[in-house]
Amino acid sequence: MSARVPDGPLATSLANIHIFNWGATISHGPLAGDIPGLAVGATRLANAIVRDLFRADAEQHYAALQALEEPELKPTRYFVPPALR
Repeated sequence: MSARVPDGPLATSLANIHIFNWGATISHGPLAGDIPGLAVGATRLANAIVRDLFRADAEQHYAALQALEEPELKPTRYFVPPALR
């Protein structure tokens, strides 16, 4: 799907719509509408949704990772003090 106005208000919303029926056959082959291919197609769809959700919040995930202060490696030689990071 694509918006009639590429920079319009619907352009970003359309990217969040996932069509999983015979209309998706061009992109995914018969996986989208064929019962034997449903397991593979549903897994592919779920992976795409999870990837998109992660990418949408990637900066927040990275900031949370940077803010994590877990000194579990402190007794080992692999610990890097915050001042040296």
